[in-house]
Amino acid sequence: MRAEGWLDGVDLRDYFAAKAMQVYLAEQSGFVQTQDGEKPIFRWKPNEVAEFAYEMAGHMMKARKV
Repeated sequence: MRAEGWLDGVDLRDYFAAKAMQVYLAEQSGFVQTQDGEKPIFRWKPNEVAEFAYEMAGHMMKARKV
């Protein structure tokens, strides 16, 4: 299933995953303040975020079929 107007190779599942990833990354709880007061660091590994995003996208795709 393709989303109209999107780049070649990006399907609706990819779109949903991107949206889920935005929310996941925007949560303040994902960041940890460093001891030296520098920029906060992200607590999760990138592959964990991607796996979560595609898991959520899979659920969204299933929900569309209901």
